[in-house]
Formats: sequence, structure tokens, C-alpha cells
Amino acid sequence: MTAVGVGVLHSAPNPLSGNKAITAFTIAGAIGTIDEKTITVDLTSLPLFTRIDALVATFRTNGKAVRVGSKNQVSGKTANDFIKPVLYTVTAADGSTGDFAVRVLVGKVAAISGYSDTMIVGSDGSLFCFGKAVSILRI
Repeated sequence: MTAVGVGVLHSAPNPLSGNKAITAFTIAGAIGTIDEKTITVDLTSLPLFTRIDALVATFRTNGKAVRVGSKNQVSGKTANDFIKPVLYTVTAADGSTGDFAVRVLVGKVAAISGYSDTMIVGSDGSLFCFGKAVSILRI
């Protein structure tokens, strides 16, 4: 507080915070590893063929707002396509921004041997084969 005149007090202006970090990040219960401006989430424990084009992240930030492109992000609500790395931008109260590249690791199919009359991928990522035997090697 700064005294101005007799009996009048004025508060010094509070500087706006420049905090703009993502401090925690999870997808489907998998905890992301935050390394500077890169976040990696290991989803290899999810079923093979799980769709990653509409995953919802849960995150904590010390910033004022978070967006991906022009889309505002709400932790636990907003879905994003993680087929390629996703750039999250955190805006601080002072208007400065910080970027975090988020990438997910998923299981890959090394080989499919045999053949099937019909192959169906279930909503949970499982694979159903009818007619013939099929072997899938996951890496």
C-alpha cells in the first residue's frame, strides 16, 4: 500500500501472472510425462485398434486458458484427434502464451497372418474374425 495524501490509501497495481504451464495431463487413465514443452502419454495398454481420433484429456494448468488451435479446451470434456501430435497453447493472465506438444504412444501391429472372410473392429478396439484363423502380432 502506498500512502497518498492524508488518510487516503491506494493499492499498488497487482501485476498479472505470467504462469502458463500444463502441470498434469492424463488420457484414458494413462498419466502423461511432462518434459519441458513436450507431453508424452503411453496408451499401449489400450486394446489394439482403439480409436485415438477423439480422445478426451484431463489436465491441470496454472494459466488462465487452454486451447488447441482456435478451440478452447475444458479438462475432461473436450475431445481431440491424437493421430498426430497435438499442440496445446496455454494463455497466462498477462496474455503471454506457452505451447505444449502432446503425443500419444499406441500399440502397433507388426504382422497379420492368415486370412478371414470377415474382420470387424469392435468399439473397444477388439478385433473379431469370422470364417478363417487369423494371428496378430502386437509390438
